[in-house]
Amino acid sequence: MEYYMIHVHHLEKSRSHRILWLLELLELAYEIHVYQRDPKTQQAPEALKSGSSTLGVEFAP
Repeated sequence: MEYYMIHVHHLEKSRSHRILWLLELLELAYEIHVYQRDPKTQQAPEALKSGSSTLGVEFAP
């Protein structure tokens, strides 16, 4: 059986911390990639602006 690592792309000050909480409760292994908001505008960085979500999850072997 092949296992996958969960990669969570988390934007600070967003609801995506709920997913992190869930992964901890389920005791699943994951890697977190944290993105900081612009200190003046509080907007997401350019790397995340292509989507409308503050959370991205990918599965990789």
